[in-house]
Amino acid sequence: MTEIENFNPNQLISNERKQLAAYYTKKSISDLIVSLIITKKSSIIFDPSCGNGSLLKSYFEQIKQINGIYSLNTLIVGIEIQESAFKEVNSYFKDKIREINSQIFLGDTFTILKENKTKFSFLNFDSTQKFNSEFNVIIISNPPYTKKQRLQLEYRKTISNFINLDKTANIGLHFYYIKLINQILPIYGIFALILPLTISYAEHGSKIIKDFLLSNTIGYIIISEAETAFSIDSNLEEIILIGRKEKENPINDEITVIQLKKKIINKSWVKISSEIINKSNNSEFFSLKSVAKSDLLCRAGITGWNFLFRSKKMNSFLNNINTQLKCWADNSHCKMKRGINLPADFFFIPNKYYKITSNLEDSIILESKVNHSNDLDLKHKIELNKSYLKPIIRKPEYYKEKISLSKSLIEKNYVLNIKQENKILDQNLKDYIKFGYSIGANKRSN
Repeated sequence: MTEIENFNPNQLISNERKQLAAYYTKKSISDLIVSLIITKKSSIIFDPSCGNGSLLKSYFEQIKQINGIYSLNTLIVGIEIQESAFKEVNSYFKDKIREINSQIFLGDTFTILKENKTKFSFLNFDSTQKFNSEFNVIIISNPPYTKKQRLQLEYRKTISNFINLDKTANIGLHFYYIKLINQILPIYGIFALILPLTISYAEHGSKIIKDFLLSNTIGYIIISEAETAFSIDSNLEEIILIGRKEKENPINDEITVIQLKKKIINKSWVKISSEIINKSNNSEFFSLKSVAKSDLLCRAGITGWNFLFRSKKMNSFLNNINTQLKCWADNSHCKMKRGINLPADFFFIPNKYYKITSNLEDSIILESKVNHSNDLDLKHKIELNKSYLKPIIRKPEYYKEKISLSKSLIEKNYVLNIKQENKILDQNLKDYIKFGYSIGANKRSN
């Protein structure tokens, strides 16, 4: 990527964002988060993936308003792997050297922490339960979100060894960060994390999420009805977790969920923050509800948390699906355990096992992408009638503000869509369903 002197996250195109996991926090969201965790007490503010410094800058701006022009009892610490973003945030704090102490590091978070433990002595590296009464430790972060497949094997080994995690774990980079933060945050340390809602139903990361919930008091969970993401240019639905590390497993079970009704613009965060702290029940900006931590724990890695946060909306949505969706040869209703999170390697075509080689008027020809295995009922070629399929658009991040529904676009991807009127299934479809059973798709979608 070309270096940018004055870094502008909006200049990153979609592919670069995905490669760098560079989805930086919106300024208004950073301001709101900081307003809910800021303290007059001497503090060390650490962002292990600081990006363009949005969260750290917001903390500086607000602590300056509290303490006046000089805030030398506060230390700002950040790590950023992307050079142009590092240059921008490092330059910003160098200009404030007389107003606040700061240390911004360039490089990979896990490597820097491993090789510079003395510089990060305020963190908990050796699993002993640290508490320093002289200052607060606050970790604020919007961890990079990228799939395991984009991480090099040696890198996965390095970070897995550092945070005592199985290197074969099938998890994305954001789970490594959640595990790291839970490990290094000292007792009574504060955290504020922006995370994709997918963490709540990802099977492979469920133990990490449960450990995090059990180790910390969760003060607030923030979600938005007005916008999908809290990060610039992101299409993933995100949540904010704010809380504190406890000496023993916290006993509190009720967590306050803040559902934002409107986008946060300009200085509206000031009023929103005040109303959240005062637990206002008649705010024009948000609604409040409580969820039990025990409910979060039992749903993690299974059904996810959307039902808890948006129960009326999600139940209505799934009821509509269940009344319309008929599947398999006996035409029985599918019982949907994980909402719309169906096994992609079966329901979506093309997938890990099959590619589309011909797209005919009434059917598509599939050809297997992997070698035949005795464990899989995998035919070399299958022709599926389009009456069993529905064309779909996948990866919406490719399509900016406008989507042109051209024939070439909507015929690239299909989802299996067996209707009630499909009472007699042809042999090709039966073969495909048999393949689905061999990979366990029936177990993961019931």
